[in-house]
Amino acid sequence: MTLWTILPRDPLIFRDGKPFTNSPGSRAKTVPFPYPATIAGAVRTQAGIDSGSGRFDKNRIPELLQKSIRGPFLVELSDQGQIIDWIFPAPADAVMFETDDKEEVHRY
Repeated sequence: MTLWTILPRDPLIFRDGKPFTNSPGSRAKTVPFPYPATIAGAVRTQAGIDSGSGRFDKNRIPELLQKSIRGPFLVELSDQGQIIDWIFPAPADAVMFETDDKEEVHRY
């Protein structure tokens, strides 16, 4: 497994796939985190760039579609670029309960 860290040079904006036009009232909605399919497309596009010409090689499409992607996962990096911690969203069905023992902490 190859681990890639995406460090954008410019702000990255991800939005839903609904059509966006210049008609009044039309709005693009951003998503809080890119969908896995978005990252898969970006990775496959980058992997398909020919090193000689710098252009995407359309002949490699069947090969690139075989590449599977897991993620994206948010991480915290050290100053040296090493992963300090993996950051995952809380499950949508998680429920927090207050306990009598304020010192008791559970990490799962």
